[in-house]
Amino acid sequence: MTAIAISVWVLVWVVADGGEKRNARWAVYRSAHHCKLVEAWAGDAGTEDEHKKTVYLCDDGVKYYR
Repeated sequence: MTAIAISVWVLVWVVADGGEKRNARWAVYRSAHHCKLVEAWAGDAGTEDEHKKTVYLCDDGVKYYR
């Protein structure tokens, strides 16, 4: 493998792992701050924004968009 291919593989692995860790941190935060789901919707079909969206209101008074 070339150095570029190895770098790309490592970057993909780190990004994928970062998503899992970010979701785990969010789950802990959501529980600790009594976050309640206040909105949920699907993105616009056929666009880059197709992901499911959620909004949580936490006891710190902030709305978190996920």
